[in-house]
Amino acid sequence: MTTMNVAELRERLAYLDLLNAFHQEIQKIIRIFTSSEHFSTERGLQEIVNFIQKKFDVYMVDILLLDDISRELVLYVYAGHEPLDPLTRNLRVQLDEGVSGECAKTGETVIVHDVCQDSRYIRGPFPKKQSEMCVPIRIRSRVVGVLDLQQEEKNCFGSDLARVMEQVAVNLGFMLENKKLYDDLK
Repeated sequence: MTTMNVAELRERLAYLDLLNAFHQEIQKIIRIFTSSEHFSTERGLQEIVNFIQKKFDVYMVDILLLDDISRELVLYVYAGHEPLDPLTRNLRVQLDEGVSGECAKTGETVIVHDVCQDSRYIRGPFPKKQSEMCVPIRIRSRVVGVLDLQQEEKNCFGSDLARVMEQVAVNLGFMLENKKLYDDLK
């Protein structure tokens, strides 16, 4: 084993430790918000996207939830370097449009290393976006939304981060389902 390989291995292990610690923190946030009688889905999800955005210094993170009537993804919460304008606050994406629409339609995580080279990419209000990762949020087997991460550099999202975000999305699905069950009992 060469010195370079040992250094790369140490770097990878440090990154995996960071991802593990991050996932544990997300689980704590979810537990705190779901155990409170004053639990608000919007506030809990906003805290999570804020945490993801700050922890990984991501250009922007948002959660789009599926509107069952219109069958569109609707921007629900957002955290990022750029402020939202009124038009973006009301963002709606068809299931057959864009990277997030593809993710929701197929139920698969989508990583785009260079959005300008991807035919699914829809130019939006954030021109600095260069790469994107969309992860489906499910309740049981049904896709109910998308966790969307966007970065200013190309080739930023890898399989390790994708696996962690997939686990976060599973927890988000549980959080949304628990909130629905709680509301149904009221």
